[in-house]
Amino acid sequence: NSTVLGLLLVIGVMFLIQSGPFITYIPILAGFNFGASGLFIGLILASMSVSLGLVASQLPRFARHASEITLIKLAFAISAISLAMIPLIDRAWLLFVPSSLFGVALALAIPASHTLLAKLTIDDTRAGFMAVNASVQSFGFGLGPLIAGIFAGSWGMSGVFWATAGLALAALALFHFLLP
Repeated sequence: NSTVLGLLLVIGVMFLIQSGPFITYIPILAGFNFGASGLFIGLILASMSVSLGLVASQLPRFARHASEITLIKLAFAISAISLAMIPLIDRAWLLFVPSSLFGVALALAIPASHTLLAKLTIDDTRAGFMAVNASVQSFGFGLGPLIAGIFAGSWGMSGVFWATAGLALAALALFHFLLP
């Protein structure tokens, strides 16, 4: 089913974005460019989890007003915005904004994708698709630093964030095409 395949692909991209630019390159940027301490970098990364938890706790309220597809599309738009603002930042503390925004994107995308995947599969195959989903998430998480490293080698530190913002928009377009 191309719809399920597309859903798995865009979720893999979300985890690629999390592990590449955010978990790998935000600490490098904060440490080398802004001289941030390890504690400060940890707080920046923790802001992603805090915003994820806060927004995820409100997800049933959002789900009453928007479909899973809309929530996933919104998540990719927020991801692209959060990534595109990073090269423009000139102070370490401002990194809390894109990190928190990306946490919001994760909170919208992950539960919505699981719900949508469950709806798109039949009972007999649901467990298998959920296992494949977990594998795709792990694969995306593993590829993130590699892809971000390629972007960094090609276009520098700012290129990591610009290119992955483009990747988020491409995933949004693909998802929109597969699930209008």
